[in-house]
Amino acid sequence: MMYGYGNGTLSGWDWILMATSMIVFWGALISIGVIWYRGRTRTTRTRPPAGHQQSAPEHILAERYARGEMDENQYSAQLATLRRSARS
Repeated sequence: MMYGYGNGTLSGWDWILMATSMIVFWGALISIGVIWYRGRTRTTRTRPPAGHQQSAPEHILAERYARGEMDENQYSAQLATLRRSARS
């Protein structure tokens, strides 16, 4: 007794549907794995090293100095001003 349609063989559309669903399945599985891996490793890369944490204003100032928006004298003066105001 045969179940299904036709003589029990797959037509061209069946093969295309099977191949497409296989590609989608493996693509989704690999994508989930990559997203999971990047999520697990991203938290360790974004943390600053222990003992070297800057306040937000000092970090912004250091970024501006690194981009060349100010020279060394301006950076030193503004950094000193920030640190003096933080102690007050």
